[in-house]
Amino acid sequence: MNSKNLEKNIDTKLDTKIEKDFQKSKKIKLWNNYILIGGYIFCSIVLMLFINYIQNTLNVSRATSGIIIFLIVSILFLLYGLMLKKHKEIFKNNKVLAFLIILVSIVFVLIEPTTSRDVYSYIANGWTSVHYNENPYEVTVNEVEEKYNIQDEMFSKMAPVWKNEPVTYGPVWGLGISGILAYLSFGNISIATALFKISAVIVHLICCLLIWKTTKKKIWCAIYGLNPFVLFEALTDVQNDLYIVLFVLLAIYFAVRKKNLFLAVLSIAVGTLVKYVAILALPFIVLYLLKEKIIKQKFIYGFMALLEFFAIVICCYIICFGNLEALANPWIQQTKYNSSLMYIIYALSDRNLDLVNILEKIILGIFVLLYVIIVFKLIFKPDKTFSKIMRKYYIFIVLFTLVIMTNFNRWYLLWLFPTIFLIRGKQVKLLLYFSYATLVSIFLTFYVLEVEQMGNLYITLFMLITLILVVIDRTKYNVKLIRNKSRKNI
Repeated sequence: MNSKNLEKNIDTKLDTKIEKDFQKSKKIKLWNNYILIGGYIFCSIVLMLFINYIQNTLNVSRATSGIIIFLIVSILFLLYGLMLKKHKEIFKNNKVLAFLIILVSIVFVLIEPTTSRDVYSYIANGWTSVHYNENPYEVTVNEVEEKYNIQDEMFSKMAPVWKNEPVTYGPVWGLGISGILAYLSFGNISIATALFKISAVIVHLICCLLIWKTTKKKIWCAIYGLNPFVLFEALTDVQNDLYIVLFVLLAIYFAVRKKNLFLAVLSIAVGTLVKYVAILALPFIVLYLLKEKIIKQKFIYGFMALLEFFAIVICCYIICFGNLEALANPWIQQTKYNSSLMYIIYALSDRNLDLVNILEKIILGIFVLLYVIIVFKLIFKPDKTFSKIMRKYYIFIVLFTLVIMTNFNRWYLLWLFPTIFLIRGKQVKLLLYFSYATLVSIFLTFYVLEVEQMGNLYITLFMLITLILVVIDRTKYNVKLIRNKSRKNI
């Protein structure tokens, strides 16, 4: 009896010790998670305080500022990566993820526009439309200033380079969103900037919600909603490419969850009326919704979808301008060569514009041909799943962004994010490398090297950092593979 009691006591003590060790381990993990979340929030706040106040108050040189920001952003990405790795532990509760996304969004939106002044162009062009009743697609800001002999506060922060150019965006942005927000500012540029930033936060949170509604997976909300690159470009510098993310996500949501062809096409049409790049997603989304139809029905319903799309776009241009001439405005960007692969070729060819133009047309021709071939292939031999169809679209949007665009801007990488939950793991990882590489490259060139017109320097640095990250990743993978093989042999 005594021996049984002794064994029982020993078992009880062992169970108690195991339980204590388990609870201790659980607490350590919990505190590690808190440290990651707290560290991410803290670094975001430090970035905001440094850019807005510290660098000016302490009169820190541009080069030093750039290095400090580079370090803060690098730590932010490191914490971001660790949070994604432990997302199942950290974001067990939906409220924790929602709270973190909202909080860091507020922090990033409070950072003053830093490496881009595009938001002030949006304000100036919107004000030109609603206050002076001038068409910003036909009249430049400089011409408005000369015509009315004024120095308007709403034009004061606009980059001089854009004052001599008409609006290159679609009318939903150039006259609609920009005009409404400029009108609500009552001619105060601080209020106007705040309104653009508030609208950006709202759109960003809607995008996170759409990702959740479409996937029902927290990891994708975290990858998009907490990405420092997305937060910086969309909320700090207020790039209107965020609205492309919104409308493509809306189209995906209507296609996947609602199976509604009309609303999916409408979303793409509105996105195209912000920036023409949204049109690339149209055939892939339409063909997914028609994949069960016979060939004849695909052509009929496909034609109806195209009719809906072009009716919306053309009617919008005719209502806004009375003609379709403004449709050519977006192509102004393609006449410039800066910060792109094409610019490197342009620089290496001793600025031989004729040669570059020929090469550009050849590459564009190959791109269009491949695009048409893939679309027709999907008509006759459709992929069964939406993810497989949209992976084909993703390849084209990547090629368009990084190869076709002659005047590449880092915020164009936002175009790649609406389909992030549909692509393969390696592609997701590469996109995250792009995010880090492009953000640190801009700070190193803009601040440390003090290069305003970055040209091939920025794109070279961006490609180099991406390559280094890919090599490190593949090396780690190969080392892990070798270790696993050696363990199996033992």
